[in-house]
Amino acid sequence: MKSVALLEEFVNLPEMLGRVENDRELLVELFALFQEELPASREALQSAIRADDLPETANTAHRFKGMLANLSAHGNYCRHLSPRAALFLRHCRRF
Repeated sequence: MKSVALLEEFVNLPEMLGRVENDRELLVELFALFQEELPASREALQSAIRADDLPETANTAHRFKGMLANLSAHGNYCRHLSPRAALFLRHCRRF
């Protein structure tokens, strides 16, 4: 199954299935919800970065991280979603 192999590049599938007690319908719904919310979440994060709004960037990034954690995403998945956000947050941690 090509789609499962692709999914496993980004999420820990056994962990994710454990979170939903092997309810594959719920898993599909969670991914659909994530896909629906992803564009607005990315735009909110990018807008906060462009505005140099550190508190909003931190809040938005935290929500984003929570969304990814709920999907058992691998730690470096965020890098694929917004390299500029990762760079900005690394820079801000120094202050």
